[in-house]
Amino acid sequence: LGATLQYQGRYDEAIPIYDEGLARLEASVGLDNARAAAIYGNMARTYRLMGRLDDAESAMLTSIEIDERVFGPDSERLLVPLSMLGNLRADQGRYQEAIAVYERGQRLTEALGEYDRVNYENRALTYRDMGDTTRMMEMYEASVDAVQRIVPDQPLEHVVPMITLGQAQAGLGQWDAAAATLGDVYRIRRAELPENSWFVWNALSLYGWAVLGTDGWRDAEGLLLEAYEGLIASDRSAQADVIDLRTRETVERLTWFYEMAENEEERARWQAVFDEMSGGD
Repeated sequence: LGATLQYQGRYDEAIPIYDEGLARLEASVGLDNARAAAIYGNMARTYRLMGRLDDAESAMLTSIEIDERVFGPDSERLLVPLSMLGNLRADQGRYQEAIAVYERGQRLTEALGEYDRVNYENRALTYRDMGDTTRMMEMYEASVDAVQRIVPDQPLEHVVPMITLGQAQAGLGQWDAAAATLGDVYRIRRAELPENSWFVWNALSLYGWAVLGTDGWRDAEGLLLEAYEGLIASDRSAQADVIDLRTRETVERLTWFYEMAENEEERARWQAVFDEMSGGD
């Protein structure tokens, strides 16, 4: 019930439910069990949503301490609580402490032979907030290296961290690197997915977007036009709204291209397409 109230945004009502549940557990079987750890974890999430970060940290630390006693300090159950504790400390501006927590989670993940993309991204974003873009990029690059090492025979698993890396490279003005990274994303999806998959053509659109920032920006026209046609022809039996969004983004990129090319006629034509897709906004 407490979790339901949390999802409904009724935070003040959720906390007493958690307290009641903990009191009942303590009276019956005690608090050294997975159920108590879960309640403290849910309580921490609710406090965080309320902006009560100190209370959230206290509850999450208690959840972690219980899991450590019951399941051991190397249990896989600690991965999510550690991630949330790191997030809480980052929220508080305690960046070095957040990094330390994330790194503990990373060591545990590696010991289990697994890959945790979110952990790398949490560290990257924390370094960004610290103003250290060098370490931020190191985390994004390490994420790609890790997934390629851990699941080398599953190239589609490599794609999301590669997209994140490419977008970060573009954000720093490293357009040639971004184009190389996102071009590889397109080639993987083209090889691994059906031709009518919108994921293929969205990857091509991202590649074209990155090429726009390079000295060879004129090559983007063909890439973006092909991406647009591919998105229009994509299977829309699922995620039609998302496909519409990605198609609209591709059209907007085409307007950017024709503006750069000083082709007002084509820019205006694609702007009209964009406006129509956007409902005239």
